[in-house]
Amino acid sequence: MNLSIKTVTSDAFSLLKKDPLIVAPYLIFFSAVTIFETLPLSGIKSSSLYFIAKLIIFGWVADLLFKGFTLHLGFQLYQKKEIPPVENIRTFAKKLPAMMVGTGMLIFPIFGLLKWWEINANAVQSPTPDLGILALLFLTFIPLIFLSLLLNFVPSIVITTSSNGWTAIKRSFYLLRYSFKQVLWLTSFIILIALVSISIISPVLLEVPVIGKSILWVGFQAAMTTFIDLLCLVFYCKASEPKITAVA
Repeated sequence: MNLSIKTVTSDAFSLLKKDPLIVAPYLIFFSAVTIFETLPLSGIKSSSLYFIAKLIIFGWVADLLFKGFTLHLGFQLYQKKEIPPVENIRTFAKKLPAMMVGTGMLIFPIFGLLKWWEINANAVQSPTPDLGILALLFLTFIPLIFLSLLLNFVPSIVITTSSNGWTAIKRSFYLLRYSFKQVLWLTSFIILIALVSISIISPVLLEVPVIGKSILWVGFQAAMTTFIDLLCLVFYCKASEPKITAVA
């Protein structure tokens, strides 16, 4: 399959430019995150329970809700369909349980691996690191990357094919199997976008007086995250056309 990142990027940007209101779900999401971070919760922010709750609420449930609706709107644009707002919400609501199941089957093992890394980080940073722990950390990095790659496409697959959670995971596996090189290129490109955002653009925006930490940062994060979701959506739509068949 000859699917260039340039083509995917161009098509994703065209969808974003076609209807800029598609960033609205993430505008709401990042506004909520910003408000949440300003709440006086200093007494519990250092606890493990807070870390786990934040991952589940913002890292999975809320993120999936807004990601899924963004992908749903993007797929309508991709198909050049115009569906009334109420019907859009109703259709998306029917697919949400499958997205929850499919992503949940992957994200909880990912959370577990990340937590295990956090617990054993001190063993690696000590003057005499435990080589056994170091080897295990390296070995767990492989399934972590694999699960993350699978997870990346599950929401797009549910939205575009109406698959159940398990079938969406199998379709994601077949995508990796048949288009592994292209998936790596896309993932590398997304990581590059995120790194530029985190290390260059976001710090500049946060330094802007008054509106930097609110309007500018929220708007930029919403636009960037929407664009990344559209990249994954367009990639799967184009990759699935010639290669990926239905998986029962």
